[in-house]
Amino acid sequence: KRVGLTLRAGSEEVRAGQKRQAKYIEKVMVATDRRKVEQQVIEDRLLKKEKDARKDCEVFVTQAFKEELKKRQKFVEELEAQEARDAVKAAENQSDGRGFADMYRNLLNGGLASSRGGEKVLEKAPAREELSKEEVEVLKKEHEAELAAKAKEEALKEEEAKAEEAAASFGVQDVALPPQDPNAAKAKAA
Repeated sequence: KRVGLTLRAGSEEVRAGQKRQAKYIEKVMVATDRRKVEQQVIEDRLLKKEKDARKDCEVFVTQAFKEELKKRQKFVEELEAQEARDAVKAAENQSDGRGFADMYRNLLNGGLASSRGGEKVLEKAPAREELSKEEVEVLKKEHEAELAAKAKEEALKEEEAKAEEAAASFGVQDVALPPQDPNAAKAKAA
């Protein structure tokens, strides 16, 4: 008897000669069969083209080949059905509240997530809002009041600027000399 040796689970079946099944072998076998059938379908299409080119030849079909053709036809129908199901269930086509695309769209629109990885989403006003006539009138009056206030501010600023200009020139004034008459100059001299 050995001490310290540990055996893995299932080692008794291996020692007894029972075969263990690999974990994913069934899926691998299905995928392999699927690829074989796809290759056979492609070969059949090529053979059909050659057969159509030589129509005078005799064709012999066995019962086993007929069964194989039925299997291939069933496989092609399954593929088409799977493609149709995938097209219906595709997340990018889900616009009626199902699928991941709608879930992520709701998260983005609700501000719970962002497309840039953690940035805060700014709340924006909708592009256009339909307003009632009363609301439009109120907004027009507010706008006119703002314009009037701005006009008053500008008028006050102009008056202040004029007052400052007048105050700055209060101490010194330029006085123009009165115009001289040439006849008056001669009269003074005489």
